[in-house]
Amino acid sequence: MDGLQRLTTIYSIVYHPRTDLSNSGFDQLNDYTVYYDLEADEIEDKFILETQCERLGINTDNQRYFPIRFIFNSKEVMRFQRSIGDQNEKWIDEIDELVSAFKNYKIPIVPLASDDQQLATKSFERVNTRGEDMSETHMLNALSYTDKFELLERLEVNSEKYLADDPLWKDGLDDEFILMAMKLSVGKGPYFKRTDELAKLIDQKQVEKVFRAIKAMIDFSISNLFIESPNAFPYKLQMLGITYAFMSRRSLSVEQLKAWCNLTSYYGVFGLTGRVSENALNDFIHFVDSGRYEWSSNLPTKLLPIPEEVNYRSSRTKALLFAMAEKMDVQPDSFYHKHVARKKGRSVIVADEFKELKKRLGYLFMTNEKSFSLENLPNSDLEKHFLNEDLTALFKEKKFNEFALKREELIFAWEILNFVEPSKRLLNIEVKS
Repeated sequence: MDGLQRLTTIYSIVYHPRTDLSNSGFDQLNDYTVYYDLEADEIEDKFILETQCERLGINTDNQRYFPIRFIFNSKEVMRFQRSIGDQNEKWIDEIDELVSAFKNYKIPIVPLASDDQQLATKSFERVNTRGEDMSETHMLNALSYTDKFELLERLEVNSEKYLADDPLWKDGLDDEFILMAMKLSVGKGPYFKRTDELAKLIDQKQVEKVFRAIKAMIDFSISNLFIESPNAFPYKLQMLGITYAFMSRRSLSVEQLKAWCNLTSYYGVFGLTGRVSENALNDFIHFVDSGRYEWSSNLPTKLLPIPEEVNYRSSRTKALLFAMAEKMDVQPDSFYHKHVARKKGRSVIVADEFKELKKRLGYLFMTNEKSFSLENLPNSDLEKHFLNEDLTALFKEKKFNEFALKREELIFAWEILNFVEPSKRLLNIEVKS
């Protein structure tokens, strides 16, 4: 009755028909392949996707990484264990414990037999809506409460005081984000869980300090990044980092903040494991506090590739559309940056000549018109649409696939030249791939 989807997802990860899927043309199998890191200390670092391994340059052929899909295949488990060297014999025991945890996990089942559909529906509703956990914010409110201070009341007062003029931000920033910012303000990490200790550090002045910084982050984002709501940020932790920068006594320049946003977007550092994301945020906090920025060795060294499709939920797409707007905005009014902020993924459309073809980035053009045609495009507009004589020739010869590929390469090269490399130079870092 409840939990079937969750169980199906877990079971598919540990026991999916790998060969059958590969033979049927399912080309995204790696998106669902999970490994167990036998050397990781923390449970949140134990499980890692194969796609994340590829991004981080991790060789999963190393015996340190046990494929989760082997759990219900005793022969594969034994074969893997035999390949482990004597110096890592403890890994064999850890694999046994992992397999046992999955195989012996007991799931309580309560049969409810009835011909009354209304009764069954009501039972389902009760199971799904009555078991609400107490949030971390409410727990902190209870632990920090005094006659002079109530956290929830101060959150509401300061939200109205500092965020009322920005309704998209007021509604879009949840308690979790504000709590993470408060943790940073008292010297704790964003995922710090000792609520009782945190309760002793939070007071009215701390809450107001955090909201002032959030308001400064919002103003900066709107004015300099052309981001008009929280979900337009490539990553939530970028907002958190900028908020911390405005809480600090030592201020970074606008250009430094923009450079950091560029690099974290193009390298996708906040789209990997929780540990990698926290390390990336800690690097930035150290930068704010010391003035020296370092790219930690465990951060990705490969740029995210150009997206195959424009999906505005993707962090890479958001960076791409910002870059395309930058190319278009030859005038100082920032029209196309604002166009992206309003239209999001609809800020680009497929040119008329390619509408019958499979949609891909090379066929998309930024425009505020309802249609776009290359036939009517004046030569003076070619460059700002990432076009040149070679691409024009391919278009006229109807070599559309080659046209799209070359144009995508041109866009990516422009992004690197105008966003990635200048950001590295400004922050004085070298990312070794």
